[in-house]
Amino acid sequence: MFKNLPLKILSLVLATVFWVFVVSLENNFVQFPEQIPIQVFNLAPDLALTGQLGTVKLGLRAADVGIMRSLSANDF
Repeated sequence: MFKNLPLKILSLVLATVFWVFVVSLENNFVQFPEQIPIQVFNLAPDLALTGQLGTVKLGLRAADVGIMRSLSANDF
């Protein structure tokens, strides 16, 4: 069990570094720069809004960062 211990520790460290690298490539998280106004759709006729809904800030996750850069506030 303790034979080649430095090699086993090095292997574990390298595997962890490789795993973090691969996971970071798959999950690109970008904060959308614009505030998105909240709009109401399909509100039932017997319901009414009592105040302004405000805006939200989006965090997006996608495989292709180029697609996220081409988005505007009107796309949401």
